[in-house]
Amino acid sequence: MPNFNMTKGVSTDPKIDNPEELGLTIKEIRLRRGLTQEQLAIRVSASASSIKNLEKGKVIYEPPYLSKLLKFLGLSEKE
Repeated sequence: MPNFNMTKGVSTDPKIDNPEELGLTIKEIRLRRGLTQEQLAIRVSASASSIKNLEKGKVIYEPPYLSKLLKFLGLSEKE
């Protein structure tokens, strides 16, 4: 299960400085692909509640897990 930084708005990766914007982008792409939060969670080895909190900007994935999620969604860490 991924590790999370539970401090809202603080990222361990300086490239990710807006968790709310990142969450909205992830949600938008997930919906365009026709995936539920549960389906996305399975594909990136996370829980559905973790995806929900990530999309709301409440948590930030630690870098190794964030990289896996962004790669799955076709994003780079610089976006």
